[in-house]
Amino acid sequence: METGENPDWIFYEPSKKEVYTMNGRGKSASVIDTATNKVVATIPLEGKPETAMADSKAGKIYINMEDLNSIKVNRHRHPQGEARRGRRRRAEAATRAGLRRRHASPVPRCETS
Repeated sequence: METGENPDWIFYEPSKKEVYTMNGRGKSASVIDTATNKVVATIPLEGKPETAMADSKAGKIYINMEDLNSIKVNRHRHPQGEARRGRRRRAEAATRAGLRRRHASPVPRCETS
């Protein structure tokens, strides 16, 4: 299966049932769905990842960035889930701003006598 350039670290994340590869020269991480054995996402990184570990309870992935001499902390969320949450948050913000209503309110009638 194809991943990013130079996949030199791999780990399994049991809560998501995903395998992650840290692609050194590609400066990215690939996410592999173990049910289908297909790459479901490639996450661009700001540097060259060397190793990584997941903390399922905290929902974070800690990545050792070799060329930056630092540890990068990423939230552990599936990319498609992030897109859905983003749309929902924008819709909720629009509703709060009065730009969108979920239910139309009845129009008050004027009674004349």
